[in-house]
Amino acid sequence: METDEEFKRKTLFEQYKLYIEMADRISQRRAQTNQFYLTVLSALVVILSFVVSNHLYQNFLNIVIFVIAFIGILLCIIWYYHVQSYKQHNKGKFAVIHEMEAMLPFAVYKREWEILGEGKDKKIYLPFTHVEKYLPFIMAMLYIFLIICAIKSSVWPDQIVSCVTNCTIIK
Repeated sequence: METDEEFKRKTLFEQYKLYIEMADRISQRRAQTNQFYLTVLSALVVILSFVVSNHLYQNFLNIVIFVIAFIGILLCIIWYYHVQSYKQHNKGKFAVIHEMEAMLPFAVYKREWEILGEGKDKKIYLPFTHVEKYLPFIMAMLYIFLIICAIKSSVWPDQIVSCVTNCTIIK
């Protein structure tokens, strides 16, 4: 018959395995979220390129560009907060994992983190969040550029098409 201590150890190990799987699923959702925002933000640029290159909405082109760019910037802001939320969530998950590992024979994640220098030395390990958090800002720069083009076009309407179509990022 199983002792109370053996039962607790088995239960802890099963919870640990489940929790590790949940942490992995969060990482997968995080990657899917980044892919979603990159896809939507890229699609907005493609739509804008189509509108400009096919001379659609010529009478309101600067308004169309401004609206698309504004939506793009809003999405970048939301994306940034999603990145931060996932970072905080993972931090909490791994704190619990480390607590659970303290009760197990070997703390694999704690040891891995130690080997990686706890993310403090970028030569040893550069945490993905350190790179990931800049993606929304990089994409936002494109949309800020488009807003500048839209504002500029309200002063110089003939410049808007050349401003957008000559942008090497869009081509």
